[in-house]
Amino acid sequence: MLNKILVVSTHMDDEVLSCASFLEKDPGSIVIFYHNNEHPLFDDNVIQQENRDLISFLGCKTIISSIRAENKLDTIPQVDIISEYEDIICEEKPDIIILPFPSYNQDHRSIYEAALTALRPHDKMHFVKKVLLSEQPETFGTLRKIDFFKPNYFQKLDIERKIKLNKFYKTQLREHRSLDTIRSIAKVRGNQSGYEYAEAFEVLRWVE
Repeated sequence: MLNKILVVSTHMDDEVLSCASFLEKDPGSIVIFYHNNEHPLFDDNVIQQENRDLISFLGCKTIISSIRAENKLDTIPQVDIISEYEDIICEEKPDIIILPFPSYNQDHRSIYEAALTALRPHDKMHFVKKVLLSEQPETFGTLRKIDFFKPNYFQKLDIERKIKLNKFYKTQLREHRSLDTIRSIAKVRGNQSGYEYAEAFEVLRWVE
């Protein structure tokens, strides 16, 4: 039986940057939860169409957050974000949830903190057995002395498929997350794990 996977994508394109290897699984087992479908630099209609094209290709289920605060999720009361997470987790009942690493992006940090509370063991909550943190190019640029990304789970990656998925977001292929950068990070993670290319994750919970 396939695991049901809930991918938390704070911004549209985070999912292909951080966990394309999971998106290769049965699309019927994947739910992508987006917190924002807007963009401060590009026409919202353009990036939303890019996302629709991607989802049509993947064939998976998506949920759009009711909370709207592009690059300002840190201004939203945490209790509101936590409540939304609790509802989605109880409704979808995922086996695996993939969260963004709390990088220099304030939206990622807000989502990470809210999700940790929603994922607490509680008799009224669905217990998610596997909780992973994902990385993307910005993770490499995050300067943290204590809370740095510590990969301890590696998944084999079809790099050409990851490149293909990222190409759906043409507006987002800028220099700091270019296709060359994406390929280079995957090569480093592959070297660390014995694969040609890989994606790295940090395990927060792993219950068999």
